[in-house]
Amino acid sequence: MEYSAITHYADKRYCFSTGKGKFLIRLQTKKGDISSVILHFQEKYLPVGYIDTRQHKEMNLAYSDNFLDYFEAEIEIDMVCLRYYFEIKDTEGNVTYYGSHNFYNGPIGDVERMYDCPQTLREEEL
Repeated sequence: MEYSAITHYADKRYCFSTGKGKFLIRLQTKKGDISSVILHFQEKYLPVGYIDTRQHKEMNLAYSDNFLDYFEAEIEIDMVCLRYYFEIKDTEGNVTYYGSHNFYNGPIGDVERMYDCPQTLREEEL
């Protein structure tokens, strides 16, 4: 797995609202290096012990160029603050978890180690 090619920023290029309660999340990887990506997401302000808002969705390979693959998932969830991370599996079966610009060996439980979506609506939706 080429860790240096895995890229995500919680900004309008990689994470944005497509409508009320709808979000599009993107992840960039080295071309042909990754076999699957699962997006894990939850509400930041509701503790799992109170209400378990954790969900996951498989991301689709949406685009490729000469060097990179781009995975995408559109999710629909009604929440105050979206937190998320990626479960990434390479073509050899190795798995890593990626949140807030760091890699982890197991699922991420601490919302402070996850990405925080800015929830920006597109101008035509304002």
